[in-house]
Amino acid sequence: MRKILLTIAVTAGLTSMLQAQEFGLKKGDILLEGQINIHSSKDKNTDLKNSHFGFSPKVGYFLSDKFAVGVDLGFLRINTEELGVNNNVFKSKYNEYKIGAFGRYYFLNIGERFKTYSELNVAYLNGKTTMAAGYDDVKSNHFAAKAGIGANFFLTKNVALGYSFGDVIGFNTTKIRKDGAMSRNNFYMNVNSFNNFFETGQFSLTFKL
Repeated sequence: MRKILLTIAVTAGLTSMLQAQEFGLKKGDILLEGQINIHSSKDKNTDLKNSHFGFSPKVGYFLSDKFAVGVDLGFLRINTEELGVNNNVFKSKYNEYKIGAFGRYYFLNIGERFKTYSELNVAYLNGKTTMAAGYDDVKSNHFAAKAGIGANFFLTKNVALGYSFGDVIGFNTTKIRKDGAMSRNNFYMNVNSFNNFFETGQFSLTFKL
């Protein structure tokens, strides 16, 4: 009887240890993460339509149990309709491509499943605005560097929901590709981000391989 009870106790202890390890992050793990943003609106008074589609995938590699580096990609399309002269509809389309890199450091575990991190991103973005007939297209280059914090809640050992404040502090510069055009620089610090939790952050889906 004692042997049976001992076996059950050992088995339960090992099972508990294995379950605790299931939600861990370790050196050599691969991180896949993505965000999709879709917005669409229509003004019934003017029949004007606007749409927004963004997709931002990330691939990272853990150099240690807490630190990962990786590649940050992105695509953005915005279609806009506005009323012009004589109530004519003025349409424009903006496409943007992003390539960048990130470093992420997990600094706090709350229980087994909830893990918080800080992250630094740098990216180069190339944009193009296609105007209505008779107008020249506008091309632009952007460079951005930003830092923020976030968290992952692991639903399983390999799948987690993510939420991040990616723009707590940052710098960006924009330049139109046109002779004589000057760059525009912007530095910001969103210290009030936590007062608008669901407006300033972004949700994501994370996979650990």
